Amino acid sequence: MFQMGNGGPMVPGIATGGNWPDALSGGALTGRWGSPLLLADGGALPAAELAWLKQHTPMTAKTDVAPLGALPVFGGPSAVPDSVVKQVGDTLYGAGKYDAFDNRHLAAIAGPF
Repeated sequence: MFQMGNGGPMVPGIATGGNWPDALSGGALTGRWGSPLLLADGGALPAAELAWLKQHTPMTAKTDVAPLGALPVFGGPSAVPDSVVKQVGDTLYGAGKYDAFDNRHLAAIAGPF
């Protein structure tokens, strides 16, 4: 498994490419972690980003539990639909092993940043 600069697991963030404040803040945080920010386009990831994610899936711990307990999503369901969160979760952890609804209701990501 690849490691971030701070020794934690590398987990990509997700934001919409159409709402720059979400992507700006998400890019700053995921950049601090040494992780990528994936930009969704509507209800799915663009083909190039999905291909990149599939190619780099080993960077995350493929277990039944997500390394951080959640995928960092920057923006609510109208900005990043659950279909995108499910697509990324299924790609990283296997079909049906990640629940987009639970992701939006977990505790906030803890620092230090």
